[in-house]
Amino acid sequence: MYSNFLSVARDHYAETIYMRVPRYFDGVDLMRMCCVVEYTNAANQSHVSPILLKDSLTEPDYLLLGWCIHGDATIQAGTIKFALRFYSLNLTTHQFVYSLRTQQATGRILYGVDESEVSEEQQAVYNKPIYDLVEALNQKSLIYWHNV
Repeated sequence: MYSNFLSVARDHYAETIYMRVPRYFDGVDLMRMCCVVEYTNAANQSHVSPILLKDSLTEPDYLLLGWCIHGDATIQAGTIKFALRFYSLNLTTHQFVYSLRTQQATGRILYGVDESEVSEEQQAVYNKPIYDLVEALNQKSLIYWHNV
């Protein structure tokens, strides 16, 4: 089990999972390879998600990878199975020049609040345009915005 849980059902890019792997494997620099997460969600649907965050400077002998969990991964609560694949392709023949897949790991997608459990009054608030929500918040409290 990767952790207590990875995300909540129907979240979309709300969580980033960070993984640490050795940078070199059998003399191959994995920083130079493409990297994806291959996963099967709790609905038994398989998908591939790119690793967009790669850090080789923080720890020189390791790669720190960030997987931004997509809504396809959280389509339903339950167990998600995933593995990393490092690869390079011959762009002429579209064949793998290099392919390395890690062992499979598992994680949990937790059950969230179902829309059917939300009252009509709450639904009315959720369905308002975003500027109405921001205006309502401005009237009740101070909002500070920090760009990171």
